[in-house]
Amino acid sequence: MRRIIILLLSGLMLYSFCFAAVPIPVNLKAPSSTYVSQIKKRGYLRVGLYGQNYPPFVMYDKSHKPYGLDVELAKQIAEYLGVAVKFDTSVEYYIDLNNHVAQEKYDIALSGVFMTPERAEVVNFSTPYMKTNTVLVTNRVAAIKHVSSPHVYTSFNNPKIKLGILKYSEFELLAKDYFPKAKEARVENVTDLFHQVATGKLTAMLVSAIEARYFIAHNPQFALSTEVLPISNATNLVSIMSSYGHPRFNVWLNTVVALLDANHVAEDLSQQYFVVKKDGQ
Repeated sequence: MRRIIILLLSGLMLYSFCFAAVPIPVNLKAPSSTYVSQIKKRGYLRVGLYGQNYPPFVMYDKSHKPYGLDVELAKQIAEYLGVAVKFDTSVEYYIDLNNHVAQEKYDIALSGVFMTPERAEVVNFSTPYMKTNTVLVTNRVAAIKHVSSPHVYTSFNNPKIKLGILKYSEFELLAKDYFPKAKEARVENVTDLFHQVATGKLTAMLVSAIEARYFIAHNPQFALSTEVLPISNATNLVSIMSSYGHPRFNVWLNTVVALLDANHVAEDLSQQYFVVKKDGQ
């Protein structure tokens, strides 16, 4: 009896081993109803961009053709899909980018977009592909005239400070958090902001560190008239917006962003656009 039991157990073990060794077939073909499949069938990726210069993320040549870090990033995402890219550059304000994504006019939108709780109420954010800090770019002469304290918050949080902010951007919320007493000036584009600070029309402006670095690299005269001051606890995560309506596409997008990040694509592109070139090259 004992011998029979041993033989039965041996047989069961052999049976289990044989079936465990057989690979289970996996169907890697995605269902035709997925959003990724719909984009492939359409033949192009709909990408929303901020319609004005926001270097180094998106810039425009004389014919309003976009180029920059995020333009190249969008093209690489489209390559993973095997489709072309169709850019919409008509948006004047960042709030419209959010709304168009929520309304599914775009598949994705990017232009140095910061992840914020307010935006996350209406749009999905991908895994961040870049980290940057908010800084205060000040006019050296105006700052000396108005600033009495070495502490950034105390110095610039007073009614004498004319603080420039990009209109309808996340910097409006940051200004209210950090410098509620300063006199806000909402400006239409980043280039005008820098010029107004450099010429003393504005005391200072809020901007991301990567933008400040780009403008000073491409406009060395700004280094003489302005100073960049860091702000504590003001780290921003740059991400890609997509609709909440397609969760499987959002998972796919996160996977692609993770692969691009692993290969340092965004980092390499950012360094590329710090090299001073002629317009659009």
